[in-house]
Amino acid sequence: VFTTVVDEEIGGMGSLAMVDRGFRADAGIMTEPTANKIAPLCHGILWGRIIIDGIGGHAELTPNAWYSSGP
Repeated sequence: VFTTVVDEEIGGMGSLAMVDRGFRADAGIMTEPTANKIAPLCHGILWGRIIIDGIGGHAELTPNAWYSSGP
């Protein structure tokens, strides 16, 4: 599951909506540089890159594209 959080400054309800719909994950990447502490301020923007190896595909293009797109 890849998702970005909508409205992260005032509630962050995007992640909660995913959980409410039954999505679950074994792990996650959190890009907040706060050491999981409350930090009522903003330092700026963090740019990064995530590279995921695999073959791209889309469910509407070919039969069973989800299963055939993996390594």
